Amino acid sequence: GARQGDRAAMCVAGFDSKALERGLVAQAGTVPTFNAAIIAVQKIRYYKQGVHGKSKWPITVGHTTVLARPTFFSIPNHEPGTPVPPFSWDAEYIFQEELQPNSKNYNKGTQFALLEFDFPVTVPLPSVAIGTRLDADINVNNNLCRLAFFGTLLEAIDAKDSTAMKRLRVYKPKAREGRVDRVHDAQTLLAKDLFKKVLSHRRS
Repeated sequence: GARQGDRAAMCVAGFDSKALERGLVAQAGTVPTFNAAIIAVQKIRYYKQGVHGKSKWPITVGHTTVLARPTFFSIPNHEPGTPVPPFSWDAEYIFQEELQPNSKNYNKGTQFALLEFDFPVTVPLPSVAIGTRLDADINVNNNLCRLAFFGTLLEAIDAKDSTAMKRLRVYKPKAREGRVDRVHDAQTLLAKDLFKKVLSHRRS
């Protein structure tokens, strides 16, 4: 019998072979259809441009290429050389404007992305996904790499389900700076310029 990876022919009575270009043969329920997914992601080192989450990227997964908007995040304060924990819905992650190359600050396996697809995809989990910049002009630079990032799909999500989306705990660190004006006592001090002034407008 045929095993995974083998080529096999199938005869389906009454089916027009011209109506199908590509398809998947699988046990029912084993290949999900979803419109968003969590991916363990890495930047391809030959891609010299920035990989930002503000724009949509063509994502190739399975036999499909579809536009998706990535939201990048990573494990905060991971100690280099220590084991990298797998993705967990119970963990907290730090938001990233841009995907970073693997380094001592961003070890392999510490960066992830939420991919929100323009239309649903049907692929088994885990599957490899590749982010590309297909509009790059290789005629201008023959050494230009169009492959920007890649990774493995870990979890399927319904992007229209707000409850499911809120399970992902990603935060943006924020800080304010002020000037210490006076120390009142051991537990109290007065600071200036910590908050912006709020202007009030009166109606005449």
